[in-house]
Amino acid sequence: MKNKLFYGIAAFGFSLALAGCEGWLESEPNYLLTNEVTMEDVDGVRAVMVGVYDLLQSTGYYGRDFIVSPELLADNCRITDNNSNRFIGQSLNQVGSHNAIWATAYNGINRVNNVLAFVDDAAGGSQTEKDELKGQAFFVRALLYHDLARSYSREPNHLVNGFDLCVPLLLVPFPGITSPDAFPSRATVAVVYEQIEKDLTQAIDLLASSSFDPNYGNILAAKSLLARVYLYEEKWSQAAAMAEEVINDSRTPALVTGENYMTCFSATPGAESIFELRFTENESEGPNSLTSIYMQVGAGYADVCLTDDLMQKFGASFGQDTTFADARAQAFQITSKSGENVVYNTKYASYNGVYGSDNVAILRTSEVYLTSAEANLMAGNTALALQRYNALHTRAGYEAATSLAIEDVLLERRLELAFEGHRFYDLKRKGWDIPKSFKFEYLPVGLEYRDFRMVANIAPDEIELNENLDQNPGY
Repeated sequence: MKNKLFYGIAAFGFSLALAGCEGWLESEPNYLLTNEVTMEDVDGVRAVMVGVYDLLQSTGYYGRDFIVSPELLADNCRITDNNSNRFIGQSLNQVGSHNAIWATAYNGINRVNNVLAFVDDAAGGSQTEKDELKGQAFFVRALLYHDLARSYSREPNHLVNGFDLCVPLLLVPFPGITSPDAFPSRATVAVVYEQIEKDLTQAIDLLASSSFDPNYGNILAAKSLLARVYLYEEKWSQAAAMAEEVINDSRTPALVTGENYMTCFSATPGAESIFELRFTENESEGPNSLTSIYMQVGAGYADVCLTDDLMQKFGASFGQDTTFADARAQAFQITSKSGENVVYNTKYASYNGVYGSDNVAILRTSEVYLTSAEANLMAGNTALALQRYNALHTRAGYEAATSLAIEDVLLERRLELAFEGHRFYDLKRKGWDIPKSFKFEYLPVGLEYRDFRMVANIAPDEIELNENLDQNPGY
C-alpha cells in the first residue's frame, strides 16, 4: 500500500473546510507535479522535504514578509512618503497588522509530520539517509514552531496577566476533518518550548554524521537554533554553552572581515550562512520580493527604508554627516525618492543575477556570536561575553569595549542583524517597549510591551472553524 501525503490541506483542516473538497486541489504550488506525492521510497520522502523548504521561501514567510515586518513593527524601518500602500499597517502597528504565518507554518508542519511518520518504512536508501531526513524534519518543525510561538504568544518569562497560551501542537500527520484531533486547543508556552527543545535535540543526534550543507537542515543549524531558543527562554547557561559549541566547531563558517561584510549576502551560499534558503532562477518572487520592497531598482517599490534613529545609531544623519564609519553601512544606499531623502538596504539586491531571487540567511555565524555574548553576560561570564561582542564590534570599525551592558549587546544585534527580521522579536523577548519617533504626525509614539498588539491575532476564520481555539487577548 502506498503512503501518501496530500498537499493543500492545512494542518487542522481549516483551509480545507473553507475551500471545499475540490477547491484545495486547484491551489497546488507550481513546483508540484501532481496533487499527490507518494512516499513509498526515500526519493519520495526527500521530495516532500524539498517542498517544505519551498514553503519557507513563500512571500508571506521568509521570502519577504517574515523578514520585513519585524523591522517595521519595531524601530529599524519606516515607509517612504511616496509608497505602494504595502506594509502600512505594520509600520503603524495597527490592530491585526502583524506576521501572518499560521496557515503556511502548519502546512509545513503537516508535511514534516508525514516525513517523520513514513520515512522509516520507505523503500531504498540507507539508514544514514533516513536519519538525515528525519533530522532535517525535526529541525524544520522546531523552526516552524518557534516562529509560530514568537509571533502568536508571549515569551516564557514575560507573560502578561498570566496569559500563557501558545499554539496548538500537532505532532502526527493530519488525521482528517472528521477526527476530533483535527481541532486541537492551544498548548501552553512552556509545553511548546519544551517540544521545540526536544525536536532540536533529536535533530542534533540524527544529523551528527551528516555533512554540513547550509541549504538544508544540518547539525550546526540545529545547534544554532537551539541556542536561539534558549536565549528566548532566558536559559543563559544553556544558550551560552550551545552557542560556544557552534563557534568552536571547525565546520562553522568564520566571521568575515569588515571589508568583506557584504559577502554574507552576495555570495552563494552566504559567507557566514549556517542555514539559508536558496532561491533558484525560476523561484524569483519578482515584484513581491525582498529586493522589490527594500530597493529602488527594476520594478522595485522601494517602500521600506531606514528610520532616522537607526541611521544615527550607525553614526550618520541627513543634514549633518552622511558618512558612515561602521563597516556594515556597505549595505546602505543613500538616495532620493520623489524628493525625499532615504536610505535603502541592499542586503537583498538580486545578487543571484535574477531580480528578486536572493538567498535568505536564516542562521549565520554573527548571530551565534551575539547569542554567546548576551547569554554569557547574563550568566556572569563577562570576559567571554566581551570577547564575542568585540569580535563583531571591532570588525565594524570601533575600538574594543572594556565593559559591557545588556543594552550594548542589543544595540550590536540591532546593527548587525538589521533588515534580517530580528529587531521586533528581540525587543519582544526582552519585555522591552517598542520605541517609535518617526516624522509622520499620525504615527504612534511607540508600543508598550504589555500592549496586546505585540502578539499577532489568530485569523478569525481559524477561530470560527475551531471552537477549541482561544483568541489572543485584545482581538
